[in-house]
Amino acid sequence: MNLQIFDDGPTCFRLKIVMSILSNRPIRICNIRNRSKCPGVTDYEVNFLQLINLLSNGAVININDTGCVVNFSPGSLIGGEHIFDCSNERGLGYFLEPLLILSPFTKTYLSLKLTGVTNNSIDPSVDIISQTWLPLLKKFLPPASSSSLKLEIKKRGIAPKGGGLVVLSSKPAQQISPIQLVSSGKVYRVRGVAWTCRVSPAIASQLMHGAKGLLNSFLSDVYINLDQRKREVAGECSGFGIVLWAETKEGIFYSAEATSDPEGSKQSQPVIPTELGNKAASHLLNQIYLGGCVDQSAQAAALTMMALEGGHNASQLLISAPTPYTVSSLRLIRQCLGVTFDLAYKEMEESAQENGSEMTPPPLIATCFGSGLKNVNLSIL
Repeated sequence: MNLQIFDDGPTCFRLKIVMSILSNRPIRICNIRNRSKCPGVTDYEVNFLQLINLLSNGAVININDTGCVVNFSPGSLIGGEHIFDCSNERGLGYFLEPLLILSPFTKTYLSLKLTGVTNNSIDPSVDIISQTWLPLLKKFLPPASSSSLKLEIKKRGIAPKGGGLVVLSSKPAQQISPIQLVSSGKVYRVRGVAWTCRVSPAIASQLMHGAKGLLNSFLSDVYINLDQRKREVAGECSGFGIVLWAETKEGIFYSAEATSDPEGSKQSQPVIPTELGNKAASHLLNQIYLGGCVDQSAQAAALTMMALEGGHNASQLLISAPTPYTVSSLRLIRQCLGVTFDLAYKEMEESAQENGSEMTPPPLIATCFGSGLKNVNLSIL
């Protein structure tokens, strides 16, 4: 198998590893921060490679002395029961995104315990992934695999010391199924979680009231659960935050979240819980306004699953304006799998245009034919 060389540094680092595994093609990633004051791979990227090595049989990873070049030769995904410490530099969402793409292609049932940071301001929280990503990703899987895909929060942990614990469970699938999601529907309810760790439980109520104060101006069906944690299930640091998700009548989800500043951070202004709740609600309304059938945070993962479809069938997904990470992912998918997406603006209804929706770009319909990828690990005895 020919070696595939990437000379664009750490861009889409995780997805490059994922593409290497699924295409069974060795890769070399060059120029990783070679002009930076801190050249080479970061600790969390090394941590991710260690996680992949844990879940693989026969993978070979080599990092040069400067850390600016990574050689990766993929092995077979074995599944099984594992526990892994994701450290605290990045949230668990950083590791879960590629794992959710890889999980249908394991050899056996996967039960993976991950420890680290469940909520931060950089990566999608475990709550967001559990409540909004999983319902979408399950649409790509057969019933047996879809029903077994679960993500549970056993302990909540926030930066900088983490201490969280989640469990990812999944069953392998023979192949990825095509989807047709081009109608988002109208939002009819909002749900959420206002969480606290090692602080006054009253803060959770303030977060809830701050969010509902804005959301109730648009709809009445708003329910926010209070998750007030102490002692061993609250991680190692104190903090608080809120996660919100809106559901449409077509089963589409939009999400937003806001968290307090990490313990020990140098912030001149204290975080007011009611304002934080209002901020999260405002972000959620913006996501709803952008439209599409997938939350912006899950765009890249959903489009990647479309490209991995196993029968060379066409899939369609309505998305809002693609994020820079989504654009980079589409380029990488074309380079590794030869799958090209057609992006076309969806025609807006006259009533929507009269309401001023023309001020923002209309959503796009992303169309592609699957690469025909099969789970070869299932046939390995």
